[in-house]
Amino acid sequence: METNPKNLVGNNVSFATWKELLIEYFKQTQSDVELTDFLKSIESRITEVQNLFENNQPEAAMRIMNNSQGNYIPNTSYNEILSFLNHYRIGNNQFYTVYDSKQNRYLFVDEKVSEILGKSSQEFSIDWFLDNSENGFINQEDYPHVIRWAGIAYSILSMPIFSFKVNQEYYKISFRPNEKITKATGIKQIEKKSYLTISNENKDLSFPSLHFDVWTCNYDQEDFTVRPQFVSDHNQTIAINSLTYLLNAFLIGFPTKYLLMLDERIHSDRNKDVANNLNSRINSKGQAINPFSEQSIGDTFAKTIRKKVSETNRIWSFSKMSATSEPESIGILKSLGLLPIPQNIKDMMFERIE
Repeated sequence: METNPKNLVGNNVSFATWKELLIEYFKQTQSDVELTDFLKSIESRITEVQNLFENNQPEAAMRIMNNSQGNYIPNTSYNEILSFLNHYRIGNNQFYTVYDSKQNRYLFVDEKVSEILGKSSQEFSIDWFLDNSENGFINQEDYPHVIRWAGIAYSILSMPIFSFKVNQEYYKISFRPNEKITKATGIKQIEKKSYLTISNENKDLSFPSLHFDVWTCNYDQEDFTVRPQFVSDHNQTIAINSLTYLLNAFLIGFPTKYLLMLDERIHSDRNKDVANNLNSRINSKGQAINPFSEQSIGDTFAKTIRKKVSETNRIWSFSKMSATSEPESIGILKSLGLLPIPQNIKDMMFERIE
């Protein structure tokens, strides 16, 4: 369990670590896979995602699938998809690509990319997508989040506890393009929707190396955060997105106790309310204790959490921005995909408080 003896807040209770929450999640999946194999699969993939960040090798995220243990169910082939696209056009603000993770290149780029982005199909390359300079495809602020989520997504797709229907289930993520594209085209946000697929020449479904991408370019943008989503059937959608959240949190390693405090802070700007709400959730389990006080909450926010948020942000956002207030701390953790906490994960976190 995670404890922090140097801080008075919550000192008489203990909070589950992210690894313990992953184990609890696994128990609820009723999977035939052994727990040790599940944890070994997670740790090896998380290590790869950490390495791609530390060594600045974003293409490594896509190589995670080379050790795939997932189960894939066949459907329409790659050539049949291209044949369909040659006859039908879905949206004026969309274009399509087919990417091969084994060859690390696009096999097909829709000619319409030139009309939409002002970039020829020959220029639209994986090198451009992975370029972290001001000339790269992705806005520099969004870039580290897109790459981190890509590593996690490939980890999910290659894990042994899910089955994926080829060309039916998909992973989507939205990001802002670079400022030059926005100024030239008016595009403020791009959604990339990826379907696993196979070619007629490669029937080996132990590793569908291709994915078919639908890119949708939007000209309006509200409050924006890079956040991914898997879409499958109802139950698997919940299970996959829950694991996606937990893997991201495990990778980043921000303490669960502090995250719960900031999650409550989203709903109230008064430290007293934060303390009362946390105590109420804990006491609902019949523990009859009040580990949080108004003063200890305020002290922890000011003396500990802001510093921890700032350190975390520098690692995972490539940003020197420091958190000087709770709203800034919340904004940073939203950008990292840690806030708000999904309700089912939050329930699990409170259930594990002892």
